[in-house]
Amino acid sequence: MDKKCNGRYDFRAKIMQEIEDQLRQKYENLLLQAQNYKLPEREPTFFDTAFRKHHENPTTELLSFFLDQNERHGLDDAFYQGFLQTIKDSNMDLENFDFGQLEDLGREQVTDENKRIDLWIETQYALIIVEVKIEYEQNNPIHHYNKWAKNQVKHTLKKIVKVVLKH
Repeated sequence: MDKKCNGRYDFRAKIMQEIEDQLRQKYENLLLQAQNYKLPEREPTFFDTAFRKHHENPTTELLSFFLDQNERHGLDDAFYQGFLQTIKDSNMDLENFDFGQLEDLGREQVTDENKRIDLWIETQYALIIVEVKIEYEQNNPIHHYNKWAKNQVKHTLKKIVKVVLKH
């Protein structure tokens, strides 16, 4: 009887070992296949642009993201054109002004007086200075911003346009 039990035990152990080997091989193959898998590049969301805690900074980052037609939002220059139309609609002096194409933009530009311009947008024919105010009174020295802007466009015919976005 002992020999029979030993034979069954050996047989069972051998079967279990084969099953374990097969499972190990399956998992190794799965891991090898997983190494070849690359996550597709994901489309950025507004959470990616709004990484700072201050209310004005995420708003400025969102504006910058959507104004830049080279970002991966799929809007081309539609947001930029809409932004310009909003400026024109809110300022009679600019309703027929041709801003031209967007050339460059930047955030948190430090002036000579260590003041920060929230957003600046340079177009073919203008330099737009954007100040964002969220739940704050405007107390930024716009004249410091104007000085910086004049210095930027001093050898051009570009118009300086100042915009304050308040909420």
